[in-house]
Amino acid sequence: MPNIKFLPSEQEVKVDADTKLLACAIKAKEDIRFSCGASKRGTCAIKITAKTKTKMNQMDPAEKELLTRLQLNTDGYIRLACRAKIVEGDIDVDLSFQDQY
Repeated sequence: MPNIKFLPSEQEVKVDADTKLLACAIKAKEDIRFSCGASKRGTCAIKITAKTKTKMNQMDPAEKELLTRLQLNTDGYIRLACRAKIVEGDIDVDLSFQDQY
């Protein structure tokens, strides 16, 4: 079962594989900014830091296009929480990134 550590709160939660990061943050009562939940606005962009070898779902073309339009990096470390899922492994999710853009 994957583990997410939310930053800056340092709260750790175990999640089911293939659960969207937005749903995990909401369930954990983390302060995450989002508006639509459907990759239309980009307000849910977060920064991911791999703690161990992690497998995330592939970034789809709509997510990549929106991140590009927002002039955010598309290397896989910046993701939309409404699209990103952990397949296996553990990650840190930096929610303070939302204050930077």
